[in-house]
Amino acid sequence: MADYISALHNGLYAAEAAEIANKEIDSIFEDCNQQLSKASHGKIFIERRKFVETDNNTPLDFLIPANPFKIPQKTLTYWAISAQNPLVPDCKPKQLCKWSQHPAGYPAVISYGKVEHSCADKESLEAALVTLLQNVDVGKIFLTLMAMELPPEEGD
Repeated sequence: MADYISALHNGLYAAEAAEIANKEIDSIFEDCNQQLSKASHGKIFIERRKFVETDNNTPLDFLIPANPFKIPQKTLTYWAISAQNPLVPDCKPKQLCKWSQHPAGYPAVISYGKVEHSCADKESLEAALVTLLQNVDVGKIFLTLMAMELPPEEGD
């Protein structure tokens, strides 16, 4: 006979463990943001967010602008870690890397270029974020964000 009571308890335990892991991941990003804000004078903020890519270019689109056989747009939705300057209104988020996360919290995967970090715990996620922040392309994005002109104060 199937043991549904044990299955229920296992599911409840898994849900509680996932909640703890997800809170831990959130706290890692909060700590990272506190340090980035301090180092950048509040000009860098990172977050996990959804991105949407739309691919609507086909060879016929260039040959026949009013193509009656136009294929519907393909939409790709994915998660990424992005950065922006929170002091600049309407600052568009800049993608730093792709992000995926298991519903249980871990593993979390950070990927950019040919690099992929699979993080099974707090320490490996922190190490992967440190490595990401040291990447030259990420550094260029941070320089751009920090160089953005702040809006003039009202009354100036």
